[in-house]
Amino acid sequence: MTAELLHWLTLDPTLKVVAVADGARDNWTFLAALCLDLVLLDFWHAAEHLKAAADSAFGTETATGTAWFEKWRHTLRHDANGDAQIRRELGYFCNNRHRIDDANAAAAGFTIGSGSVEAANKVLGL
Repeated sequence: MTAELLHWLTLDPTLKVVAVADGARDNWTFLAALCLDLVLLDFWHAAEHLKAAADSAFGTETATGTAWFEKWRHTLRHDANGDAQIRRELGYFCNNRHRIDDANAAAAGFTIGSGSVEAANKVLGL
């Protein structure tokens, strides 16, 4: 494949070479060694993972999960900053994952929300 690509670039050096691949690491390793103009994650694979996240968060095929998925799929596909929005939200969970243990905390009788403290601060003017 590399030889074929180089052959066509020799014939026409103005060709724009774009690679689209799923998320498999060996794809990215292979593509990194090539002289490409653009490397993209396959949109449909990304959407598939987004759907899995929606199903995980909201339950399989729920109206809320479907609406959430469709909103973010549209954002990812049509908004030039859509990936940044998703990265920001994902980053929130990645940066705080060591602080997320709600099921065990609740089972032990601890509060898992800060709302009551925030409300008290507002009442006290803090």
